[in-house]
Amino acid sequence: MNLREAVREDLPGINEIYNEAVRNTTANWSCAERSLREAGEWFAQYGAPNRPLIVAEEDARVVGYACLSAFREKDAYWPVAENSVYVHLDYRGRGIGTRLMERVIALGREAGLRVITAWVDADNDESIVFHERLGFERVGIMRNVGEKFGQKLSVVILDLDLTKGGHDDRYARRGGGAR
Repeated sequence: MNLREAVREDLPGINEIYNEAVRNTTANWSCAERSLREAGEWFAQYGAPNRPLIVAEEDARVVGYACLSAFREKDAYWPVAENSVYVHLDYRGRGIGTRLMERVIALGREAGLRVITAWVDADNDESIVFHERLGFERVGIMRNVGEKFGQKLSVVILDLDLTKGGHDDRYARRGGGAR
């Protein structure tokens, strides 16, 4: 398996993986599949050092991808990114997601990011544990903020502090925060 920066020619494979998650899971909260044109617009936001998009390739096929996206549009959030990682249905359980995430975390560090966030469906225990194994910590939950497949969805918010290897608990000590 090869990990590399995504190129425009990878979009059909990336989009196939993305759309399968839209159709069949609550790992992605979109309710409508994405066209290749929309995928091209999405792709255009990547490429800067702090916005990597990488793919896992096996047998000349894109089998997974991971990226760091802008967390919010306001300038003060520049050192924060939100992660996404998806693996093709036929390739799950082989460690591909872990390798993708380890690489995208390293790229985030190299780019000077301070925090990577993960917003995970609260019922997706596998993804929550996956992120925690990579060093992410739960920092909150938002209840009933989404709806898909006729069910209400809550989201667990996790983050990874890239600056010191630990988590900043100053808010928890003051009694604030969602710890």
